[in-house]
Amino acid sequence: MILEVRNVKKRFGGIEALKGVSLSLRNGEVLGLIGPNGAGKTTLFNCIAGVYHPDDGEIIFKGRRIDRLPPNRIAALGIARTFQIVKPFKNLSVLENVMVALGLKKYQGYKHLFRKPSSGDYERALSVLKTVGLENKSDEISENLSLGELRRLEVARALALEPEIILLDEPYAGLRRNEENRISDMIQDLKKRGLSLIIVEHRVRLLMQLVERVVVLDMGEVIAEGTPGEVKKDPRVIKAYLGEEEVA
Repeated sequence: MILEVRNVKKRFGGIEALKGVSLSLRNGEVLGLIGPNGAGKTTLFNCIAGVYHPDDGEIIFKGRRIDRLPPNRIAALGIARTFQIVKPFKNLSVLENVMVALGLKKYQGYKHLFRKPSSGDYERALSVLKTVGLENKSDEISENLSLGELRRLEVARALALEPEIILLDEPYAGLRRNEENRISDMIQDLKKRGLSLIIVEHRVRLLMQLVERVVVLDMGEVIAEGTPGEVKKDPRVIKAYLGEEEVA
């Protein structure tokens, strides 16, 4: 297993957002994480990425405990994430947005404050943009991109960190059909490249076509886990989240 979440709990005041969540991610696997609003999905992502520290439990990445590390350390180790609400540096170009993400590993230390990007840095950033289909938008100011393009830019910034795991937070939210297809193709390509992915998504029909396993959260607890076919037939999942029309 490349990632193990073991009995993770997280409280906010009197609210227990995660009540002992456990899951695992295999090398090269695409795992779906679904559940109703307030189930704890984003809180779990934040715990894995280091935004929150769990109140109890452990998060293990490649045999190393990471649940007390800050986000920049976790990102440098090889776990990147995207966000449902995309927030690029809107006055920078698409290429410059990726260059900023490259900086986590490329420009560390005081001396790099005065370092100019090399031709190799530009080539690496352009290669990342090609991976997500944005190479022709490299000089475009990011605020001029469509929502679908912005979501792909989010993934490009994550890829610039050279991760082994990417946490995708609702990559289909708000997209039209043609943009959905591009996101699906991109995720398939990431899988072929050997990346491990965890995807939070409410567009269940789209998600089920991409993932190998699904974990279902409800009120901070795992209520089901299995293949897409198994999860869709689970009465607890139908009652808590999918509804009869989703599995008809």
